[in-house]
Amino acid sequence: MSAEASGPAAASAPSLETPKPSGLEPGPAAYGLKPLTPNSKYVKLNVGGSLHYTTLRTLTGQDTMLKAMFSGRVEVLTDAGGWVLIDRSGRHFGTILNYLRDGSVPLPESTRELGELLGEARYYLVQGLIDDCQLALQVRRAAQAGIRTEKRRYGVWPREPASGRNPREFGMLSSASLLPQAAPPPQPHARTISG
Repeated sequence: MSAEASGPAAASAPSLETPKPSGLEPGPAAYGLKPLTPNSKYVKLNVGGSLHYTTLRTLTGQDTMLKAMFSGRVEVLTDAGGWVLIDRSGRHFGTILNYLRDGSVPLPESTRELGELLGEARYYLVQGLIDDCQLALQVRRAAQAGIRTEKRRYGVWPREPASGRNPREFGMLSSASLLPQAAPPPQPHARTISG
């Protein structure tokens, strides 16, 4: 006698196996994922296990990768709980969101963490935050090289050694202005001819 049941009772018996989708790769349906509803004002994000709740306005306010994801151009899938999964580290995602909300954020004190934040800003294509992180890293390198610095509200900015002025105030800050400069070559003396 077989352990399998047969007949009409077997047809109504519940199966213990979960149905598998056809095809080689499991699709979104296999994981209980469904499209994000376009009428929703709020979005629940699961970024590498870090959960964030924000608005579509925050995500689409600047020209970033998140705008491309949530503007409707790309289908975004959610899990059964309505969470959108982004397969990235969630460590600095809160800072990314705050930058998108406010246009500025306090940057990490640690050079390592600042580099990590720069990497995430590059991934999400948040240009303003990329610029801020790069500038802060340049300033920190300049400080390590011994160039005098001045404390400002949003960080430490280099000062020109000779004048003591803050180059950022005059739009003169560049990577070249952060490095010690060699003295310019002497100019030949002009001869004057008097008549």
